[in-house]
Amino acid sequence: MYVVKNKIQSNLLIKKLNLNRFEEQIFDNTQIVEIQQFLEQYPAKYYTIRDKQNYGSMPNFRVQKYEVLGYCQNFTKFGIAVSTDNYNSKILTGDIFIGTDHTLWLIATDQPYASGRDAERDPVYLIDSDIFDKRIRHIKGLEYLINYLYRYHLLDIVVEFAVFSEKIGINKDYVVIYELRTHY
Repeated sequence: MYVVKNKIQSNLLIKKLNLNRFEEQIFDNTQIVEIQQFLEQYPAKYYTIRDKQNYGSMPNFRVQKYEVLGYCQNFTKFGIAVSTDNYNSKILTGDIFIGTDHTLWLIATDQPYASGRDAERDPVYLIDSDIFDKRIRHIKGLEYLINYLYRYHLLDIVVEFAVFSEKIGINKDYVVIYELRTHY
């Protein structure tokens, strides 16, 4: 069983388990060379930038590559990641929990441009049942996600995820894990 008390622990566990993700690195606004190296190593049209000093600040999911350096000057400490907005193939996103007793809790949407927060505010799927529930068979991408969670033993933990119709992320898989939660 994993214990995750904050976003930093979540990021560390995702990396330790080598779960599929979009690479994110933390910078301060003086690290211009390092930011440029990150942009070259992970080329994309759009990047997500998150303020890492102010809790609850809204990330910008759609900063174009040529805008990144200027945009980052608005922050002292921030994260840069490849944005999901580079892909038009998202088929399911949200939060899921599978218990060791096979209980299942899902809050998700199949809207292609929705974020995890959008799924929480306006879910298309809100299920509190078990993995044997016949209703879940017809949710596109969910069977693959469930198998992924069992493969990586992600049980008794809330997983913020997205499922895509193409292989993406650092491990080139259909599932991308954004966050793991147990105690926050």
